[in-house]
Amino acid sequence: MRVSGDGSVLVETSANDIGTGNQTVFQLIAAEALGTDPENVKIRWGDTRYPPAGPVYGSSHTMGTGGAVKLAA
Repeated sequence: MRVSGDGSVLVETSANDIGTGNQTVFQLIAAEALGTDPENVKIRWGDTRYPPAGPVYGSSHTMGTGGAVKLAA
């Protein structure tokens, strides 16, 4: 996670999305933890150069990567 001087936030993860809206969840978690508008948070995902993420099934991704986003924020 990176926070720029202009208040924009970038979250990077190697996670993938199987259509369950994980990127939206990560955006909302980061915004709430940082006290900013979700529109200020951008998600980059799906690249092995980004930090590793756990499996994507059920709510495990929300707990795993979502928890990491919250802790980083």
